[in-house]
Amino acid sequence: MPSINHAAKRPETCPVPWHCIARCGTPGNQRVPKVPTEFIDARATSWRRDIVQARIKLADEGLSYHQRTELWQVVDCREWCLKMLVQDFPAELERIDREIENELRR
Repeated sequence: MPSINHAAKRPETCPVPWHCIARCGTPGNQRVPKVPTEFIDARATSWRRDIVQARIKLADEGLSYHQRTELWQVVDCREWCLKMLVQDFPAELERIDREIENELRR
């Protein structure tokens, strides 16, 4: 069962305000509310999809500096949220790589 990772830190490029981030997980040894597995799976799937789409768009050499910055913010924030939500973050990164490969084969 996935659990929240309290060791993850917020990326510097993440523009999400702290009051929103606090809802993703609780720091330290505070009690963590029980979250249904379906919620975790749905949220992780959505965030993986956002990362895949952003990383594919980043391959476009015609993007402006501003566009690249925004896309990297999406990637950084979604990865940070995944670290907070899932127990096996390296496996999630592998899943993202496989999803990118599958999208590029289409």
